Amino acid sequence: MAVNQRPSLSVRDQAIWDRIHLIPFVVRIADDKLVAQEQLLALFHLEMSGILNWALEGCLKWQTEGLKKPESVVEATDEYKTDVGPTSLWIETRYTGNQQHTVPTGLLFDDFIKFARDNEIQLSETFDARRFGNTVMKKYKSKARKLNGSVAKHYFGFRLPN
Repeated sequence: MAVNQRPSLSVRDQAIWDRIHLIPFVVRIADDKLVAQEQLLALFHLEMSGILNWALEGCLKWQTEGLKKPESVVEATDEYKTDVGPTSLWIETRYTGNQQHTVPTGLLFDDFIKFARDNEIQLSETFDARRFGNTVMKKYKSKARKLNGSVAKHYFGFRLPN
């Protein structure tokens, strides 16, 4: 999908992010530097052997190294991901993937609320611990665990910052 505006996403799961690659267009050619298409094609014709060599070098590099996303595309896509899903930044800074790390759900929820407040993320008035668990945390493993004599539900793979 090629668009001038960032698309509005109704789904923000990993599958959509595997398909979205934002290409930043940061160069704008000034009107006085624009060249008519006929002149541009004539210039290309003069440089044809150099263009062909450049394309062949790129093809060989692609065959040996594969296609990699340019850093500018990765950065622009990450920025977009954060803009449309500000909770992803919270998860990126808390999720370790190490199942030995656990945090009680209440502490994780409190940390998320503080993070949202500190980063001016607007949450609905009905956003509560239950909604937090059903939306933000829905893909992460949790289970009850006894700690200090009481049982509390914990999420695995998370660690709070000090």
